[in-house]
Amino acid sequence: MEDLTHLKDLKPLADNALRCLDIKGPNQRGQELVIIYNGSDPYKTKLAEAIMDESLRTSASVARRDIDQYFKNYEDDDHLLAELNEGIAYRTNNPLKRNAINLLPLGGRYDKVRRRVTQDLMINKKAYVLQVPFSKQETAEAIFSIDPDRAEEVALRMKADLDRASEYMIESSPTSVLQYPVNPNLSWVVSVGKIKKYSPLGPQGESIGGWGNPPGEIFTSFANEPRDYEAISGELLFDAFTLGHALNQGEFFHTEINRGRVNTDIFARAIVNMEISHDLRGKILETFLLDEWANCPGELGLGLVKGFDLATERGRSSLEGLTFEKIAGTLHVGFGDDENERGTGGFVKSKAHNDCGISRPRFEAKIDNKWVTILDGSGNSPYF
Repeated sequence: MEDLTHLKDLKPLADNALRCLDIKGPNQRGQELVIIYNGSDPYKTKLAEAIMDESLRTSASVARRDIDQYFKNYEDDDHLLAELNEGIAYRTNNPLKRNAINLLPLGGRYDKVRRRVTQDLMINKKAYVLQVPFSKQETAEAIFSIDPDRAEEVALRMKADLDRASEYMIESSPTSVLQYPVNPNLSWVVSVGKIKKYSPLGPQGESIGGWGNPPGEIFTSFANEPRDYEAISGELLFDAFTLGHALNQGEFFHTEINRGRVNTDIFARAIVNMEISHDLRGKILETFLLDEWANCPGELGLGLVKGFDLATERGRSSLEGLTFEKIAGTLHVGFGDDENERGTGGFVKSKAHNDCGISRPRFEAKIDNKWVTILDGSGNSPYF
């Protein structure tokens, strides 16, 4: 048995997780929570137990489901998910009281069922799902230590201005700039862990469930309709992360974007000169070629969380991409799917969603015909 005596106090982490689902306070009767995790990980088991203990303090009804037990009985993912579905029966008819926390990690067989657990199973039950795909203890400690209220305050001030912008300029290096007009039908989405507050509603304004990652970022889509991409041309240099992996100090890759698409021919020819491993270069190109929209910039996101040092975090290979995109001062572009189901006003559906990060971008928005600095190029912002 692994020695877990070094664990930090899990109560504050469990407390923040429950705040993301608005399961707080002494009177939460009627709330129901399902925690889905991989029990072969001792830390994950302890964290699930801590979340369960804190939930019971609020009088919420809680159940745990160890996916590793299901793996033992089912080789086929469809049968596994069907059995898991049978084992999750909410008693309440109120979606606002149906909750789940999906702790399944990225990679391997977990990755094949992780998204399906959230999208195909829990959302179909009209539940609200906190999705935290981590495998390392220090990632969980970093993410769950974030205060959703503080992240929300920054995000709302940014959104109030960015939703009025008519043009954006992203400068990732003195020679790598992307500037383009903004379709007014696009909207920025606050992603600070407060899932029920910021999930989309049904056509009649009813609660239909939803999902979110922990705090905190704010994001939008690049295009509301295909013709928007015609005006998006330029170049970006990514030096922070891609495909869920941090890039080492000094590693980077360029993308030339022409009328809303990465020029994959140029990318393929330049691949030998890139400052990243040969294996990673090939994976990026493969991702760009997955389908019709995979080489289009889909999501535009800004990290909000102060307290992480990017240089330090990047050097700790055990941390994961979910952490990096939350760091204040960073900007990321998700190539492929544009997260429009979250209410951005985008339109792109793709099998790809490759988040690529810029560590110290300059990001400006034209608001009321004046250029406003959102990120100043040194990791700072007037908003945080």
